[in-house]
Amino acid sequence: YQSQGVENILFDGFPREIEQANAIEELLKNPENASFEIKCVLLFNVNDDVVVERIKKRAVAKATVLFYHK
Repeated sequence: YQSQGVENILFDGFPREIEQANAIEELLKNPENASFEIKCVLLFNVNDDVVVERIKKRAVAKATVLFYHK
């Protein structure tokens, strides 16, 4: 993306799986990617009940082709 003039990228919900975490770790180890750095990591602690409700709404939204959260 840097070749396209993009300087910052936000990964929302990444990594979600161990394989994704391992892939980003390998990316950062590669000397060819020396200009790539993680500048900030945000972790939101959310109550499990809230997460479950959001997942339920997402499933309903997919069934009706609506994507939103209240």
